[in-house]
Amino acid sequence: MFVLQKIFELTTIKREPTLNMLALQFFEPLRPGKDKLKEDILETEGKYPHLLALFHSTFVSRDHKKQPSPVKEVKEWKKYDKLPGKGWVHNATSLKHAGVRFHKKSGNLLGMEFKSGKLKIPTLFIDDIIGPLLRTLIAYEQGDRYPASCFSCLAILLDSLVDTIEDIDILRDVGIIKQVKGGNEEVVNLLNSLSKHLQVDIHDCCITKKIEDVNRFY
Repeated sequence: MFVLQKIFELTTIKREPTLNMLALQFFEPLRPGKDKLKEDILETEGKYPHLLALFHSTFVSRDHKKQPSPVKEVKEWKKYDKLPGKGWVHNATSLKHAGVRFHKKSGNLLGMEFKSGKLKIPTLFIDDIIGPLLRTLIAYEQGDRYPASCFSCLAILLDSLVDTIEDIDILRDVGIIKQVKGGNEEVVNLLNSLSKHLQVDIHDCCITKKIEDVNRFY
């Protein structure tokens, strides 16, 4: 990234837009929720080691951005025997039977909300890029000690919510999942494959409190 920044400085007369802004505008169509970046995010300053770190930072709230530490601590899942993977939360069919109402919401893919039995999850678009994109973001979190493990936790959530095509039907009918291509079985296989071989600290998840609220409601 510092090489790109130097080239940018040497070849650009005007300093607006910045390199960060140009890069984020370029990658905006790849965002899995297809949400538009807010102006304050586009104007983000600061140095990043590479473009992926810059892109990843746009999904993570300031409250969950970790401070650099010597070692990325990995703790065992003590409360959930089957994690990472199935079991963090019940599947969509079971939650619906328990009275949980699913709703789509706009904005950041990580901006899940739960209140009074209403679970709001931003829309996830299933297209050609979504599998490689999510795996790339997850690999970055798994391989670097600094970023918060938000997409790793999202992968575990999606794996838990989706067991069968009936679960996909529930999420698709309310607009949480939109399939640009592929059948329900393909979507199930994709979402179930994302959480394999993950190491995650439950306390590092930006959605842990909301998941605990869902489980209490259930």
